[in-house]
Amino acid sequence: MWTKGKCIISIGEDKADGVGIFFRTHDIVIIRRRDIIPGRLLMIDCLYQGDKYRIINVYTAPEARKKTKLFKRLRELLMVGYKVILSGDFNTVTAENDRYSTAPFRLTTEGKHLKLINEEAKLIDTCRSINPFGLEFTR
Repeated sequence: MWTKGKCIISIGEDKADGVGIFFRTHDIVIIRRRDIIPGRLLMIDCLYQGDKYRIINVYTAPEARKKTKLFKRLRELLMVGYKVILSGDFNTVTAENDRYSTAPFRLTTEGKHLKLINEEAKLIDTCRSINPFGLEFTR
């Protein structure tokens, strides 16, 4: 059990579905919590040190149809007037240096959606900013 701070967990119907947002402090005020897609798309609005944040955690299903549905919902959630933190497992490649493969890179429809969402919301990939040339992802 997490004891270092607040935690919010969303479990879905499938045993593989589950996302969470964990804080290392109790000094967070949760304003709103929504399980947009249980176990796959969790959103909270919170206050921390006087600033308002929307934190979204994503675990995208591997199927294209489910990804497209999730990305449509995600796009709506990003249009707020305060700071957004988006994290998770998108199961979607948006750049050639985010994969291991000998096959030529081709941006999928889902990859195009995710890339457009990031551009529209003016999100910054902090991992890529810190390590611009590395091949960084989990297996």
